[in-house]
Amino acid sequence: SCVYLLLSIVNKGTNITQQLNLTLFLIQETEGNLYVHSFYRNKDQLGLQDQYFRNRTSLFKDQISRGNASLQLTGVEVQDQDRYRCYTNTIRGEESSFINLKVDAPVSKVKILRVENRIICSSEGIYPEPDLTWSTRPPSNLTLQNQTSIQQTEQQLYNISSSLILSDSETDLIYIFRNEETHSVSSALILFQLVCREMEIVSFEDSGHTLQS
Repeated sequence: SCVYLLLSIVNKGTNITQQLNLTLFLIQETEGNLYVHSFYRNKDQLGLQDQYFRNRTSLFKDQISRGNASLQLTGVEVQDQDRYRCYTNTIRGEESSFINLKVDAPVSKVKILRVENRIICSSEGIYPEPDLTWSTRPPSNLTLQNQTSIQQTEQQLYNISSSLILSDSETDLIYIFRNEETHSVSSALILFQLVCREMEIVSFEDSGHTLQS
């Protein structure tokens, strides 16, 4: 799952002075405006902060006078993906801007398991919804008989599992995770001589990783 996200709101790169009034709130068409964080009179003002964001927000107070009004949002969940409005009021005047927050939980750990004549590839806690395909090395005309299932958790993350019937040919396999929305690709090579073992590995976002024993 997501651990934290640094949400850059404003960065002027110039002196703002100490009198910075910052109000940030979440725009939701169905439930109204949820206040995320407020700062004015040189301190946090969290009386209107929605409980959902309690103890999850902080500013870099030592950098505010230099123009950095970035907000750090921790414990990020899929539900945080939304449009945010940032309102600032300084001696320069008032400004209002919008930020579309996108949440990404990429493939981090992949489990490879052999059960009888099938090899199973699975991963959990992914967002957005991934796609998993198989190929061979070297490329061949071999028909790969696979079944893939995807489940969404209460946290709106995705768990994916794909099983492949092993062929009689001694062929190395490649699993490929793709996400069309984030344009990310994660893959690994499974050597034929290792498919008889149960393995757990970390998958990297490249196309040249070899799964080791």
